[in-house]
Amino acid sequence: MHIVFNRNIYTEKPYLIILIHFLIYILPALNLIVQFLTDWSRIQRGIDESCDIIYLSLPVQIFNLFFIYIIPLVINIIILGLGIRHVSSIQGVISGQIILHRRRRQRILLLKAIAFYSIWLILWSPDTLACQFVDVNSDPGVFTVLLSYIQIALDPFLIAIIDIRFLTKWRTLWKKIKRNRRIDAVAP
Repeated sequence: MHIVFNRNIYTEKPYLIILIHFLIYILPALNLIVQFLTDWSRIQRGIDESCDIIYLSLPVQIFNLFFIYIIPLVINIIILGLGIRHVSSIQGVISGQIILHRRRRQRILLLKAIAFYSIWLILWSPDTLACQFVDVNSDPGVFTVLLSYIQIALDPFLIAIIDIRFLTKWRTLWKKIKRNRRIDAVAP
């Protein structure tokens, strides 16, 4: 909505944003609760105080795969495509210079989006796919979880590279922290 209609959805519809965030956390929890109550999944305890969720049937694994991987991926692709389509629109623009400037900006935006989502898919997908089929305590499970942690650590940097406003705010915050930092002498 912000790109297409130039409206700030966070101030216009705050209850919708709160509801969506609430559903993001509640729906997966309800999914797991239903699966445990219907004996479609079970918790397997490891010998080293770790545990893993074991899904007992292939249809449940496929449902979870759609719920936690395919649906979010498709929604991201659709929203990204609609945003790029809108940004690349030259409808109503007469000046050739403005059209060239928009196309250059659109190409930069497209390259940044492709880079971000490629890194995101490479680091996020293995853990998301493997959690349905691989024991988390096995070597492949540990490797995929490690990739997921790397993705979580890299996200702020990738977003700062894509949107310079984040990088600017972080620099301002870092300067404030450095300016207000006090080093007190420690008495022996």
